Amino acid sequence: MTRLMATVLAFFLSLLLVPSASAEDLNSPPRPLPVKKTPFPKPLETTLKNGLQILLIQSHKVPHIAFRMAIRSGRAMDPALSEMTADLLLEGTSRQKGEEIAEAVESVGGALSVSVENDAVFIVGHFLNEHSDLAISLLRDVLENPVFPEEELVKLKKRTLSLLASKRSKPDFLAEERFLKSIYGDHPYSIASPSPESVEKVDREAVVRFHSTYFRPNNSILVVVGDFQPTVILSKLRKAFGTWKKAPIPSRAMQPPPLQAHRRIFLVDRPGSVQTALHLGSLTIPRSHPDFVPLRVAMQILGGSSSARLFVNLRERKSYTYGAYSSMTSFRDGGHYKADAEVRTEVTEGALKEFLKELAEMREATVTPSELSHAKAYLSGSFPLSLETALDICRLVLIQKLNGLPGDYWQSYRNRILGVTVADVQRAARKYITPNGLTIVAVGDGKKIEGILSQFGPLEVYDTSGKAVKSVGPGSTEKY
Repeated sequence: MTRLMATVLAFFLSLLLVPSASAEDLNSPPRPLPVKKTPFPKPLETTLKNGLQILLIQSHKVPHIAFRMAIRSGRAMDPALSEMTADLLLEGTSRQKGEEIAEAVESVGGALSVSVENDAVFIVGHFLNEHSDLAISLLRDVLENPVFPEEELVKLKKRTLSLLASKRSKPDFLAEERFLKSIYGDHPYSIASPSPESVEKVDREAVVRFHSTYFRPNNSILVVVGDFQPTVILSKLRKAFGTWKKAPIPSRAMQPPPLQAHRRIFLVDRPGSVQTALHLGSLTIPRSHPDFVPLRVAMQILGGSSSARLFVNLRERKSYTYGAYSSMTSFRDGGHYKADAEVRTEVTEGALKEFLKELAEMREATVTPSELSHAKAYLSGSFPLSLETALDICRLVLIQKLNGLPGDYWQSYRNRILGVTVADVQRAARKYITPNGLTIVAVGDGKKIEGILSQFGPLEVYDTSGKAVKSVGPGSTEKY
């Protein structure tokens, strides 16, 4: 026997000695790797005499600076006005036109944008470190000196109305609109998007007034992350924003969300739909609540990924949908959870039954140690990915400040996730996944699914414009 043949034979014999993987091994996900420490930087924080809060974080990874300015009066104050004001900030100031602002940003390879959420308006930018003076100058100019050109407002209103019309053709938007309205009632968080009527009413005078009222230093937080010397950048910020005038910030009286005593079912009739968009959920808690992390883990187990219960059941076992998920949304003054999927019309009843079954099991039965381990590993392991860029860090710092969270919130976040127990998950699920407080919204062909939905309880029917059409009370057909 040659040496080569002996080597080949020894190799194949060694394969026979290797234990084969069992079916259980092949079907089970690998065990999570040990969690590595990912320190969250502690900001240097100061407040100017005019009330502007400034938080600085040094990062020498790349030679640039990033900033995120939050004005703590967002869509909840006035959906249409807040969005219109924000969208017009970059369309010109008393010093330069909108085109000149865009050219100044693009000429140095920077970025400057504005966005609106329920609790704040955000102005976001990043620039190479050598252009930090330009970045600060532009931020100050669009904050303090916007002129809100009338012609740009007219164009914006036309674009907005066109976009709203387009949204109404999308089942997911219609489902989200009805879902938020049903769980939040008259609270401002109930509004998924401004109405065409509210957009039409906006004029330049109202935009100027909104800006003058809320865009004040004592209503703002600025986070800057980048490659700088804190004393140098702080000196520049004091010079730029120290003369920004503060003013009293009026508060808005907000009706608390309604307490829901029984299951509510809504149909948005969309004739001809070949699918049914389903949204199920209820009110929960703001991020500042002690139960936030245990409930976040529970939502991960329920439907946070393609290995979670909802996906495995409705997609892999039943083939009802391409994906079924659950999520949590938290605002400064409240929050909600939602489970959702788009299913074939003919399996609407079966899908709803499975959703209700999974929600009941999440509430009544304890999760397995394996489910808990993998949910915690995913949430704690994915957290470092949210720290990849300077803008990511700016965003997290503002979440902490806007929600009134402890100063070490992000430093201890992963440890709090890893400390969640099976008992914590079940306690949170029983407390917040309540069958009596459940809202169910379905968007689909009413002729085909109205009778199905009425089996689950009293039904309210709306058209795609948001207008109430009829109510269908419980009857002999109610089964679930």
